[in-house]
Amino acid sequence: MKLVCVLILITLTSQAFSQCRLSVRVANSIPQYYQDVNKNWQGMGVELIKVLLNEAHCQPIYTVYPWRRALAQLQVGKLDMMVNLSITSERKKYMWFIGPQRDETIVLVVNDDFDFKIDSLDDFKALNNKIGIENGAFYGDSFDKKYKTEPEFANLFVHAVNTGMLINMLKVKRILGFFEDRYSSAYKMKTQTQYKGVKVHSYLVNQDVVYFGFSKKSVSKELLTRLKKAYVKANSAGKFEAVIKRYR
Repeated sequence: MKLVCVLILITLTSQAFSQCRLSVRVANSIPQYYQDVNKNWQGMGVELIKVLLNEAHCQPIYTVYPWRRALAQLQVGKLDMMVNLSITSERKKYMWFIGPQRDETIVLVVNDDFDFKIDSLDDFKALNNKIGIENGAFYGDSFDKKYKTEPEFANLFVHAVNTGMLINMLKVKRILGFFEDRYSSAYKMKTQTQYKGVKVHSYLVNQDVVYFGFSKKSVSKELLTRLKKAYVKANSAGKFEAVIKRYR
């Protein structure tokens, strides 16, 4: 009888996993997402995705997209899930949010010889070159408002598909610096030769928390409830924090 019960439980669990498969955005962006030698996805973002989806008995289907395109795909329901998302009024129109997922601090990455004092967003106006930002990224309410309402301020920034392009632009001095998540910049400075000779400026662009985001087009309210329960259970057990600690 015990053996029968175990087999039934295994069958039900297997069915639950097979019936819940979510397409999840990833990118080649260490340490959030990267592929190991066996082409398996690893990284901080991937680990946090696994914690949540395993608890909900769901399977991730990893899909590579640039940030802005991923948002567009999620909006129309061709992508189910993204991570590291700030909540904005625009995103609320087409996303469900669960979290917070983790803390986020956006920093300014510059060359070692950069010594210009920056204490506010207005100080960027005195720079003699551009600052790089990632397409579709959100850098806080203050930056967003200033960028949208002050053309002079908006013209100080150049866009790139990802931070890999931005670090290359910095090294050849096409830009003076670029915005990046603190966890990512700290990890890359320890592990990537590209990041030798750069530093994090003392000015903090934005500090907040980020969330798991799900498409309202493709994720039902029933599945959302299931994912929320999974989040509460995993969070109470400290599973998300255990992942984050390894990257601090």
